[in-house]
Amino acid sequence: MAQPVLNSEMDTAVRELRAMGCGRSIGRYTVLRRLASGGMAEVYAARSQGISGFEKKVAIKKILPQHAHNERFIRMLEDEARITVGLTHPNIAQVYEFGFDGQDYFLVMEFVDGRPLNRLMQRVDERGLPVIPIDHATQVMIEVAKGLDYAHKQKDANGKFLQIVHRDVSPQNVLITYEGDVKLIDFGIARAEGRSHQTSHGVIKGKLRYLAPEIAIGEEPDARADVYCCGIVLFEMLTGEAMFAPKTDLEAIELASEARVKSPRARNPKVPKDLDDIVMKALVKDRAQRYQTAKDLASDLKLFLSQTYPAYLGDELGALMQRMFEFEIGSERKLDNLAEQVASETITADEQGDDATLSARPDSLIGPPSSDQRQYRRLVTRHEIQASNPQVGVKVGGADGGQSMLVVPADSPGPGTPGSAPPTTLPPLSALEARSPTGPVSPHEPTRRAENPLDLPGTPTLPLKGEGAIHAQAVDENQVLIPPAPPLGVRPQTLVALSALLLLVVVVALAFVIAGRDEGTVADPQTTSVQIPAIDENAPATMRIETRPVVKVTVEVDGQILLVEQPSPVEIDGLSPTETHRFIVRSEGYRDASFDRHLGPAEQGKEILALEAATGTIELLGLRGAAVRVNKGEVQGNKIVAIPLDSLVQVRIEHPFAKPWEKEVFIKDINPIEVEVPAPPQPPKGTLVVNARPLSGVYVDGDYKGQTPQTIKLSPGKHKLVLKHPSGEKKTFLQKVTPGKTKTFTHRW
Repeated sequence: MAQPVLNSEMDTAVRELRAMGCGRSIGRYTVLRRLASGGMAEVYAARSQGISGFEKKVAIKKILPQHAHNERFIRMLEDEARITVGLTHPNIAQVYEFGFDGQDYFLVMEFVDGRPLNRLMQRVDERGLPVIPIDHATQVMIEVAKGLDYAHKQKDANGKFLQIVHRDVSPQNVLITYEGDVKLIDFGIARAEGRSHQTSHGVIKGKLRYLAPEIAIGEEPDARADVYCCGIVLFEMLTGEAMFAPKTDLEAIELASEARVKSPRARNPKVPKDLDDIVMKALVKDRAQRYQTAKDLASDLKLFLSQTYPAYLGDELGALMQRMFEFEIGSERKLDNLAEQVASETITADEQGDDATLSARPDSLIGPPSSDQRQYRRLVTRHEIQASNPQVGVKVGGADGGQSMLVVPADSPGPGTPGSAPPTTLPPLSALEARSPTGPVSPHEPTRRAENPLDLPGTPTLPLKGEGAIHAQAVDENQVLIPPAPPLGVRPQTLVALSALLLLVVVVALAFVIAGRDEGTVADPQTTSVQIPAIDENAPATMRIETRPVVKVTVEVDGQILLVEQPSPVEIDGLSPTETHRFIVRSEGYRDASFDRHLGPAEQGKEILALEAATGTIELLGLRGAAVRVNKGEVQGNKIVAIPLDSLVQVRIEHPFAKPWEKEVFIKDINPIEVEVPAPPQPPKGTLVVNARPLSGVYVDGDYKGQTPQTIKLSPGKHKLVLKHPSGEKKTFLQKVTPGKTKTFTHRW
């Protein structure tokens, strides 16, 4: 009977996936399943189909159907793309492109396999834990602050600060992967120079529970507003309760403007004083007295973490996530595999047109069918279009890491041919220009030109539709031909005739080339090929070294110190390609890490090192179950571990009924130190007096002691007392004896 249930459950899952739009196409992305839906947008898991079968899983964020024509939401989504498309940092979820598929505007983002911080906080509470462990909470906020500091320091092409302020730092916008990586998301309401839509004066944006006081009173926010929000989030992680619990929006704004913050240590006594001070400094109302940068906050948190939890490397956060969401991880893997199968079946059915069920799709889903991508436009992308060779064309880097395409003007005789025209540069298109207020643009409408959304000086604009528009035609998987814009007044019929003539010329030329090959002729290498210079076998190599955690490192290569106290990651240039190199990486407070690597000519190698904290160990000999107290390190059985080097450890051994034994041990290296603990004196015995009426036999712990009354010396602790009546009846009692004390027991039958 179990099999039909399983099939029923799978059928239900398949129907739900199809209802989500599984298998639908939006541009070159195939939808897999819906991940989340919020106030204005919904997020889908999707896969991109790249060149030569390259695929990458991405997340697609699109405006909900009921808001699809709301210009304010469209501008917010476009601004999020403008701000984040240039941000490349391990702690910020990357945005690859912002596009329009003829029906919906959408954002293509990095797929983060994990859960938001607020869900982790909820799960910890569900498991009966008071709060997220302090070391994990500190690690999360360090990573968030690092991502914010990177965003705060971004500049435009002219070296001017973009003045990015996230304004929505909250547990919902902090994602933690199942591997322990931390990603900041949702720059939809971020403040930055160059936004197409700036917040009006007096309008408050952001979650009201996470407002900096300056935002609440209507002042212009800067990076310190994000620091304040970090303080609120860290407080909530450490205490498991909200900083503010307003009943109305007005009360929330009043509480934020007054900034009557709470001390995490007052709510959770286990929060160390040093960490409490860091949180309170981040929450100072006067931003001039607050941490001035997110980097300053991250630095103090890293110092606290290294001193208080020296063995913590950061990988433990991933273990916590996997432990908390073990069931969800397994379920999601199964659902993802099923979504891949459903998507593949849907695509096949769409192509063959033989399955009405699979090809039926609600109009409100994520985009047009895969067979109709004619209106798909990339409006803002991560593509970098650079002229790699003026005689060959320009290379377009894949937004998701796929292979690049070669873009050449259509009037070019071909790669490497003399007389080729200069490459055409494609700027990203503006979302508002691509959207016509009156519906689709007629092919005969006057040409409109798109604004340059990235404000790059000297970048030409492209006509979007109508006569004179530039359209790309795919020639093969690695090359795109871009016909030049026709002169004004040339009708489409004329273009068709010119294209046919050009095709005839190409066919005749190919016939001559083939005939020349048949006759044994060899084409002129100056006109038919591009010379690729050979790699110099003696060209020096480069090694890039990253450490986890990120610390300052000293690097020794083949016995020679090349870098001293440089922040990770570092690059070592000028390495010989003819030998194997020995790399040793040192950092204060961590054990040396080493590896060997042989690099080829002009090769750039990469090594990621997980540094192990350099700590000492004390082993206590002859402990015999006594209580151990230390001022540094952690007690594990008869060992004291995780002791910072160059520190003095005060060891206190507490035995019952004996004076505590103390010893100071200086830890100078990682070699274990053995300490002999003296045996405690034997505690004095206690006395048990036993009386019974009538006289009875006395047994203690199975030994016969004689007839009552009896006075018996016993060791401290609990003992089994048995009284035997003259008739043979027995009764058992449990008696506790205290050292040096006398206890009297009387029983009447």
